[in-house]
Amino acid sequence: MTRVGVDLRIVHFARTGFHRFGRGLVQALERFPEPDAQYVLLVSEGAEPLSASPHLRHVYVQTPLFVPDEGDRLARELAPLALDVAHFPFSLFPGRVAPRVTLTVHDTTCLAWPETVEARYRQHYRSAIDRADTADVVITVSRATAEALREAGVRSPVRVVYQDTPFEQSCGLTGEADVAFFRHLLDAPYLLSVGSLEPRKNQASLLAAFATLRAGRRVRLVLVGGHGWLSAPFEAALERHPFRQDITVVRQANDATVALLMRHCAVFVHPSRHEGFGLPPLEALAGGACVVSTAVPSLVEAGFPRDGLIDPDDIPALHATLEHLLDDAPARRDLAFTAREVVGRFYRALPRT
Repeated sequence: MTRVGVDLRIVHFARTGFHRFGRGLVQALERFPEPDAQYVLLVSEGAEPLSASPHLRHVYVQTPLFVPDEGDRLARELAPLALDVAHFPFSLFPGRVAPRVTLTVHDTTCLAWPETVEARYRQHYRSAIDRADTADVVITVSRATAEALREAGVRSPVRVVYQDTPFEQSCGLTGEADVAFFRHLLDAPYLLSVGSLEPRKNQASLLAAFATLRAGRRVRLVLVGGHGWLSAPFEAALERHPFRQDITVVRQANDATVALLMRHCAVFVHPSRHEGFGLPPLEALAGGACVVSTAVPSLVEAGFPRDGLIDPDDIPALHATLEHLLDDAPARRDLAFTAREVVGRFYRALPRT
């Protein structure tokens, strides 16, 4: 019996994309138990259990995240478990705590855009990549991230494993939608963007483009996302925006409400500067939305049409693209249909492991 420890401490640290990925990982372990493996979920002391499955054992650990001696402390604390394998699924790798170690790296923000990472976390993520050579296997979620790791000097075996997308399954977008909230948006077409509010996600460029766009037409902007790293400049720009009354910010929304917003938006806009995968534009696309995005790997690798891709720093081009699509309903439908067909074909054809 192989004992596999899965480090899920960060799932309760912040409700970001990691929280959602962790939830999906636990669900996968529930659905596909390995007869020759015992999975141990490593969670922070005091956190709520992540699963009721008898196949998954919870172990509460006291070693905190983001401390200088985290690796040594975690190794000592986990020694009595006699793990055969330890998996770090969230781009954080404090050190070898088992004879075999695997690491999942979701993105290389700390290398590509270090100024968008909060300073107190920057070195931890950078150190995780520096230590990746000591992992037995490194898993990434896109070819682009794998290439970035190799360029950074990682020589451990790197395997690309794409996330499940809504072209293969629902990705958990279920539940009861907040229809009352949705209805108050319907007095005008709306643009939608989903992602934590932070410089890397680049909602500031969208705010700037929206100011010009709104000056010439009746349109709303809906931003769905919680506070991310270094969000203060965005908050300041939001409050002084000339059309603040036409911008709706949803700090928390359940999956069903997000899916409803995606289905009915005029254009889904994803202006992010850097992604390792980028699930929201795929979800919007699968739901029928017209998507305008920067070159996130999940779209580029799947063959997303170039006329739907934008430069994150070219605000006039973003404005012009959105203006054209809002003016031309057939163009919106064509982009949505073509992109959905191409991207859906790519993800449905991927071999599943």
